[in-house]
Amino acid sequence: MKRSARRLAFGLTALAFSLTTSVAGVAGAHVSVDPSSQPSSGGYGQVRLVVPSEEDDTTTTAISVTLPSGVDLSSVRTLPIPGWTATTEQAQSNGSERVSKITWQANTPESGLKPTEYGVFAFSGGRWPAGTTSVTLPTEQRYANGTVVSWNEQAADAQTEPEHPAPVVTLAPESGDHDAAHGAASTTDANSTVVQQQSPDGSTWWKVIAVASLVIAAAAVLAVAALWRRLGGNSSELDAPESSKASENSDSAETVAETDTAVHSGVGSKATADHR
Repeated sequence: MKRSARRLAFGLTALAFSLTTSVAGVAGAHVSVDPSSQPSSGGYGQVRLVVPSEEDDTTTTAISVTLPSGVDLSSVRTLPIPGWTATTEQAQSNGSERVSKITWQANTPESGLKPTEYGVFAFSGGRWPAGTTSVTLPTEQRYANGTVVSWNEQAADAQTEPEHPAPVVTLAPESGDHDAAHGAASTTDANSTVVQQQSPDGSTWWKVIAVASLVIAAAAVLAVAALWRRLGGNSSELDAPESSKASENSDSAETVAETDTAVHSGVGSKATADHR
């Protein structure tokens, strides 16, 4: 009975660990956009891509983001990342140039994202399309071993998620004063650069995932601790029958010994009497 209970405790511990790590794994499974930064519809703003490195034996060395047709950003600024170089490509649109692709390249394989790491790749620009609420940004993730993962799939409906979903930028409501929005975006970008350098993992999404993981882990620890306390309290009760049995055996042995002594004593007395 004690063995079964202890096996149950070990099983619960393993299950809790599995749930905790699976939550973290799901959280970091896809390239995504930090929802705490939203460009203005028809205006300017910052986009922060959260990129986990998923290959076990190599590093992420390049990230390329394609700005689809209809997203005519005339200017883009990238946030500097130590050990990485950012470049942009231009394309013609309605008689003028627009930024069509942004690429971050690690200067050396050692500068890439290791299997246990993720990176935040940020850029600011505009103007974003007016009259729309979101923009899909197909992204390619390249590894040092030559593997290329294309994050470019779109969900068929709200209940399903493709294997490699494209990150989606949610646009804030149109401000109305585009020139003012441009100036505000510049100030925000300057401040965000400092925050990014101090805390590169400042994504609200990642904080929520971290808190959820901690809550699950704490609940698992409390459950296992309660079970172990229960096992400790019942151990004396479980051992009691064995102690009682040993005591009974001891009492029986003493009774037998006393009986043998009495018998021998009686026999000796009778022999003495006959001799006399």
